[in-house]
Amino acid sequence: MSVNWNRYLELVLTDKDQQNYVLGDLKITFTITTDVSKPGSEATIALYNLAEGTRNKILKGEFTRIKVVAGYQGIAPAVQSSEVGVAVPVSQEETGQSRGLNYGEIFSGEIRYATTQQESTPDYAMIVHAVDGHRAALTTTLKSTLAAGYRPGDVYSLTLRNFDPAGVTSGATGTLPDTRFPRGRVFYQTAAQTMDNVAAQCRSSWQFVDGKLQMVPEESYLSSSVVLNYQSGLIGVPSVNIDNGITVKCLINPNIRLHGTVEIKRSMLTQDDAASSSQGTAAAGANDTRKGADSKSHAGDLSSEGVYIVKSITYDGDTRGTNWYMTLLCIARENQTLINLTPQKAT
Repeated sequence: MSVNWNRYLELVLTDKDQQNYVLGDLKITFTITTDVSKPGSEATIALYNLAEGTRNKILKGEFTRIKVVAGYQGIAPAVQSSEVGVAVPVSQEETGQSRGLNYGEIFSGEIRYATTQQESTPDYAMIVHAVDGHRAALTTTLKSTLAAGYRPGDVYSLTLRNFDPAGVTSGATGTLPDTRFPRGRVFYQTAAQTMDNVAAQCRSSWQFVDGKLQMVPEESYLSSSVVLNYQSGLIGVPSVNIDNGITVKCLINPNIRLHGTVEIKRSMLTQDDAASSSQGTAAAGANDTRKGADSKSHAGDLSSEGVYIVKSITYDGDTRGTNWYMTLLCIARENQTLINLTPQKAT
């Protein structure tokens, strides 16, 4: 298990020539949101007291992309004298995730715009707003046809080919249904509208994730469980939501991803009756009856195995403050299955 010790943050700015500029040793705050109901993650990042040259390059639009790598550096493990100077092979998937380390990429997207502001202190803040897949979602259109007998997979492949000029590649995708449509179809709409349609047909949600087009069925999830407890970074007590699922707050952990799973013991959950208590001034007996009914309905939202699928994540970080958290909205894993991470190909 990694040790949540010594925060790690790295910002990578990429210019039009694909040259990277790395920032890290300065005051940076960020809020990043990713949700299954939105096509891409959104980030608002504040960088304080940047060099004037770097600040001007951002304002002039010379940097097109920004990547956020965050987590913990952990405590350096003890090694034997015989291991000193010996190279240790690390796979790409394990980068930043071994030998006491626990950091990784939590956002990668296109810079939409940037502004500057001066706060009450002498500090200048550069505010950068970025969205994953922004250009692809905004500018890509479909002007094409498919002959009679096409399948949902054909629509997906057609859309993916049109996303290609925006740099979008195929990401994790579940098995698409083999339904054949008896009539041909004409496409004259945005690619995002087409993805909304094919995702609805496949009972899935789609997103741009780190520059990849991802579509995950409602009956599936993407990764094995990350165990959350007070030793691994859980903050406070998870609460059962009034409408559906649970809300969890924990330290930033890049292993927790959208459509991934977390494991939380049921005994650590608490009922959130705040909404019930704010609904008018009904008689005490009626309130008790309603609360009892709510408790029964919430019981169906809890996982008997303690495993929950992540449907929304909000990251909140400050390299010079106390915030270094992520808030998760999760639903209970029931009959969902782990899908193959092999991406679909555009044919």
